[in-house]
Amino acid sequence: MNDKDQTHYNALYEQHVNALTLQGKSERTIEMYSRSLRKITETFDMPPDQITTEHLKQYFLKLAQSHS
Repeated sequence: MNDKDQTHYNALYEQHVNALTLQGKSERTIEMYSRSLRKITETFDMPPDQITTEHLKQYFLKLAQSHS
């Protein structure tokens, strides 16, 4: 990601963590959800709000194939 995308990602990531905290999620749940978000973002090298449903289908298909 370029600097602009990274800054945008950081803001979205912080919103994500804050929303989970306000929902009363445990620290472990927040870490697991956040790790998933980081992995998906790293896979496609773009901020999460630019990842499409098709991207997610591809990601989870590959994940299912490699872990089944």
